Amino acid sequence: MAYTQKPGDFALFPNEKRTKDTQPNTRGTALIVCPHCGVELPLELAGWTKAAGGKKFITGKIGPKQDRQQQAAPASQPPPPPDASDPF
Repeated sequence: MAYTQKPGDFALFPNEKRTKDTQPNTRGTALIVCPHCGVELPLELAGWTKAAGGKKFITGKIGPKQDRQQQAAPASQPPPPPDASDPF
C-alpha cells in the first residue's frame, strides 16, 4: 500500500543516494495547509544526524517542494531592465 500524505503530516526516509557528509542523511516531504485560505503548500525536508554532548539529534532544512524536471532545467535569465526613456 502506497503512503498517502495528509495535511499536517511529514515523512522522512533514509537518503540512499548520499555520497558525501554534506548531503542529508534523511529526505522527505511535508504537506501544510493554510488554515485561513485552505491553500496546500508541499515542502521538502532534509535532515542531518549529528551528535553533541553524548546525544544524537537531527538538524534540518525546510523549503518549497520543487519539481524534479524543473531542478534539472537551467535557470532562466532574468528579464532585462525596462528602458529608462520609456515612461510606461
